[in-house]
Amino acid sequence: MIFSKFLQYQPTFTTLQKNGIAILFTLLLLPTFLVFTVSIGLDPSWILGLNISVFNNQIFGEDYIFTYGVLGFLHTRCAYNFSKWYLLLFDFLILINVYWIIKSGIQKISFLYQYIVFSLVLLILVKFNFFIFFALAELIMICGAGMLLCSIQQKNFYYFISFTILCALAIHIKISYGFLLFILFFVGFAYIFWQKTFLRVWLIIPLLLYFSIFLGISFYFKVNIAGYIVEGSEIISGYNEAMFLVTKPFHLFLALIFTILFLISMFFEYKNCENKIFFLLIFFSIGLSLFYTFKAQFVRAEGRQMVFFGCVSAIYGLYYLQLNKPLFVSKIFFFLIIVISIIFVIDNKIKQKSFELSAVFSVSYLTDIFTDISYKNTISKEDKEKIKLPEKIIHIIKNGSVDILPTEISLINIHNLKYNPRPIPQTYSAYTPRLDSLNANKYLGKNAPDFLIFDNNQTIDNRYAFWEESKTKLAIFTNYELVYSQKQTEELPFDEKFYLLKNPDVAEAFYRKEIKNGYEHYIKHGKAEGRIASPDYFGMLLFKRKTTPKKLHTKTLKKTTEQLGKVIKIDENKNFVYIYPKIKYNTLGKITKFLYRPPLVEAKIKYEDGQEQVFRAIVPILRGGIFINYKIISNVEAQSFFEHNFKQSLTNNKKIKEITFFSKDESLFLTKDFEVIWEEKSLIE
Repeated sequence: MIFSKFLQYQPTFTTLQKNGIAILFTLLLLPTFLVFTVSIGLDPSWILGLNISVFNNQIFGEDYIFTYGVLGFLHTRCAYNFSKWYLLLFDFLILINVYWIIKSGIQKISFLYQYIVFSLVLLILVKFNFFIFFALAELIMICGAGMLLCSIQQKNFYYFISFTILCALAIHIKISYGFLLFILFFVGFAYIFWQKTFLRVWLIIPLLLYFSIFLGISFYFKVNIAGYIVEGSEIISGYNEAMFLVTKPFHLFLALIFTILFLISMFFEYKNCENKIFFLLIFFSIGLSLFYTFKAQFVRAEGRQMVFFGCVSAIYGLYYLQLNKPLFVSKIFFFLIIVISIIFVIDNKIKQKSFELSAVFSVSYLTDIFTDISYKNTISKEDKEKIKLPEKIIHIIKNGSVDILPTEISLINIHNLKYNPRPIPQTYSAYTPRLDSLNANKYLGKNAPDFLIFDNNQTIDNRYAFWEESKTKLAIFTNYELVYSQKQTEELPFDEKFYLLKNPDVAEAFYRKEIKNGYEHYIKHGKAEGRIASPDYFGMLLFKRKTTPKKLHTKTLKKTTEQLGKVIKIDENKNFVYIYPKIKYNTLGKITKFLYRPPLVEAKIKYEDGQEQVFRAIVPILRGGIFINYKIISNVEAQSFFEHNFKQSLTNNKKIKEITFFSKDESLFLTKDFEVIWEEKSLIE
């Protein structure tokens, strides 16, 4: 009886009160901070490098290729070389869209329990908003889908204009969700034109506005539009194959259940609805948001899948609000989504020991607005001491242009160097042979940097560092000479903070409590993998561009057919031996790669002394060719490679005797047989 009355109770809120509720929840969705503090390390480096490249007028899509575009700083929140007011204006655009969506939702509900459910959905989204680098993309996708649907349902032309601006900006912020919003804009535009939602002549305005903003930004920042889209798509494809992490089966199973129930709900609602064309648009818009959120958070599953469970309630809530009379199955699913999302929120916050309500009450965002934030654009003295360059390197470089390998772009900021980056600015990000070739061509071309600083021979996710940018490393070998090698000392005190900073994959394992500390990882794995234990153990290498490059002769040795799980013997050869394993996905593997991620492939290497190591093998990188006959793990071994004269074997490197490529999922997703091309590269005297 009481429950029945509760369900039927209709509170009376005035229009002013409803607007107040919408404003409150909009403010709660403010980011946790306005401006990112620059630092050192893998992620802070690319964030900083992105801003430096925009400021230096690098041509995006040509000189600089990345998943983020010229407006990427709006997402990363880095104000280095830019005013914080750009960030504030962008946030205002997002928040005004959020406000309109929330306001539209509040106007459609009548009962008290609906207000409670609506509030819970928004609070769940609020609690996950501290993942500023992860959740902002989802928030933008939700805003895009929401504003399109609201503009059509309410026949509000201003909503569609706001949606247009968001879509036009998004493609220059980040290529992935910008491309999806590009598709959503033109699908929505076609629907509105066909259904005559607005006067057709009015549609000239959003069309002109979209292209004016998109082309205007491209012209102002000198974006190579074709290159940006084509190469950006290449990075997205490569990222999916190279950067995935295996998630917990339970989380994946739960996400799959959500998707199936969502499709079931859609099926019954479609049969029940009157305007089936509009319902298909709802399905497309919400489905696109759901698909992006799943891919963005489950491919690189390092805790990010929690964001999926935080955002999915808002995505489904947006869908639910479009239904005039939701069926029972939709109500039940909506309820389940909210309950499970709340469980994930509570569990996540308990682990983080963080229960602040929002950025508004932590005041960090508001503080950034009204105070001087210049200190956030300066790397701290403590961090500078950890990775500063030797005086000898600075003296040699003088005013020459510089690029950094593999990742520590923050050195450019610390020493005020003249940055001349290769197109894909961090080694691990050159996921495909095409991307690697673009970097190699830079070092072989007229606009190559004068100097290269080889920071360390390391990478992420237990990948084999020297296999990455294999063409680029050959370009260094032929077009550059080693002019300085920092002395390495073996016996140094272990630096825990430094080790976790330089090894993000180890840091993630530590935060997930898979290891006790970084030292445990270093003793068990890191030392053998050649990981650096202390900032004094850098062994930096400095290369200078040659006036007369070396020339290499490439000879095809043989073509063989190998099998996954079977040993491949490596013949002795004092020259460089490269192999090109053409490992392929079967039909199911290709489908799984598109919808989720590809299977994990690994490589077991056996050295001449009988020792073995297992590394992750990135399929597109393998196809681009990998150096195979000598071990190159440490900087000392890398230096031996770059100084090799082909008159004798690499003296500081163990020979590789065997390699085995294998996968636990080979029977399901991979073809067992694969072709291998063997090449020898020797010096032309």
